[in-house]
Amino acid sequence: MATQTKTRQATKPSLLASLLPYDEKLRLRELAVLRDRVGNELRSKAQFEMDGATFDWTAFRAQFHADYGDLPLADIRANLKTYYGFSNAQDVADAYDKMQELRRARQAQRGY
Repeated sequence: MATQTKTRQATKPSLLASLLPYDEKLRLRELAVLRDRVGNELRSKAQFEMDGATFDWTAFRAQFHADYGDLPLADIRANLKTYYGFSNAQDVADAYDKMQELRRARQAQRGY
């Protein structure tokens, strides 16, 4: 009499399936650059044109995500080119890297 063993079916998705596709990573990176540029511009406007009013980054991020979070990559790139003069993806990647360097420096100053 031959015995059969039950094969175990994987219940978890593969690790690769849980990763974001490269195109989505690009979209999120470029969206972060657009959010940073728009936010910095609005922050400056609040400081200089509204008698030193404080800028609420948390509220801005939430509103920006609600308004532009699902924007396709082509539209993000068009906005970056139109409003901020980014001519190619490498310029955006460089701006993103600079953003991250500044963020790490701020965190280091605060002791994070």
